[in-house]
Amino acid sequence: MHPPAVRHRFAGTGGFAAGRPPWPRRLACYRYPVATNQIRAVTFRPVAAGEAAEGGHALVMSLDLGEPSRLVGFLEDVVARFKKERMSGPPDARFMLITVIGDVSAPDFAAAWHASTANDAPARALLGTMHQADVMQGDAHGGVIGQVSLLAT
Repeated sequence: MHPPAVRHRFAGTGGFAAGRPPWPRRLACYRYPVATNQIRAVTFRPVAAGEAAEGGHALVMSLDLGEPSRLVGFLEDVVARFKKERMSGPPDARFMLITVIGDVSAPDFAAAWHASTANDAPARALLGTMHQADVMQGDAHGGVIGQVSLLAT
């Protein structure tokens, strides 16, 4: 036979034993999620060899751009992460896709990317090893709004 379950009672009405905490419930101090710029995810995905291209891996970076006015500062973090992931990732990473959700268009992001990497020789060298590198702006439902190459033409 098992001993009876011990029920702890805390000060207040009910306590945890009643299924609720003894302190009053507080609401968040903001109504909507805070808009920030963030790197949502970074992954490498295999790419099968096609008729015109070699296979390899693709570096896929997903970005949320909730504060377009802070894009330039945020790109420093994105470029640093690109360099880190590219140097530590698979040696056959020949492709890159940056997906952007927010109010920054793909051409504007590409222009800011080029300005951010203009004086960064390692970033330019790593980008030069890519066969294809694109930025794609999407909407919250997965639709594509625009796409631009990040490779210098």
